[in-house]
Amino acid sequence: LTLELGTPNACASCHAERGAAWAVEAIRSWRSGPGAERVPYARAIDAGRRAALDAEPRLLALAGDRSSPAIARATAWRLLPGLATRRSAEALDAALRDPEPLVRIAALEAL
Repeated sequence: LTLELGTPNACASCHAERGAAWAVEAIRSWRSGPGAERVPYARAIDAGRRAALDAEPRLLALAGDRSSPAIARATAWRLLPGLATRRSAEALDAALRDPEPLVRIAALEAL
């Protein structure tokens, strides 16, 4: 994600001289196969922050994915108002009933 989105990279704080590409390869050597990606929500949040054309469906998918951390789901709701269509408004009903308080408050703010 550092190379793709410019996100911070914890490895670079100790291995700055090796660069982000080295860190990518090191991590790939440790984690490979199905489920290797640990933060699938990062791309949706990035799309929302950039107001990308596909941001709304990505953010809605994240907002409704209870396997994602509540903070990521709440962030999706906080990014949606400027991009929202009728589809987002319909999804808000479920978010207002979400078991996670952080998601509910973000949905209220999105209203």
